[in-house]
Amino acid sequence: MKNRKLFCNPICQLHGDRPLFGTHGLPVLDAPGGENLPAYHWNCFVFLLSIFVAMTNQIHKWSHTYFGIPSWVVLLQDLHVILPRRHHRIHHVAPHETYFCITTGWLNYPLELLQFWPFLERAIESAFACRPRSDDLRWAQKKA
Repeated sequence: MKNRKLFCNPICQLHGDRPLFGTHGLPVLDAPGGENLPAYHWNCFVFLLSIFVAMTNQIHKWSHTYFGIPSWVVLLQDLHVILPRRHHRIHHVAPHETYFCITTGWLNYPLELLQFWPFLERAIESAFACRPRSDDLRWAQKKA
């Protein structure tokens, strides 16, 4: 009961006092009469981004699952709203050095054209003296 009060009371207080709700950094998504349309668009972007970030692990798991996933997930994959299974397979072809975007996959091709991942790997290697995927064989042998 105590935990319920700790969680529910602040939420009830925020929702009960509308001006207080908007002053705590929580996105208020309504644009009253279009007066604050840029803030509305920004808040919508942040809201959707936070949903995608929160769902990234689940979306990645679905890209590895071929049976028993809901039909609405398959539809979202087919529409490329979330990472399609066929698209994610490219990442799992040795040497596993491409297509690292695991939420939607939308940026994989542009980042490949820009050579973003090899550049990032070189920067990390020079900064930390750590070669990417140098321990892959040892990691793979632990699983066997």
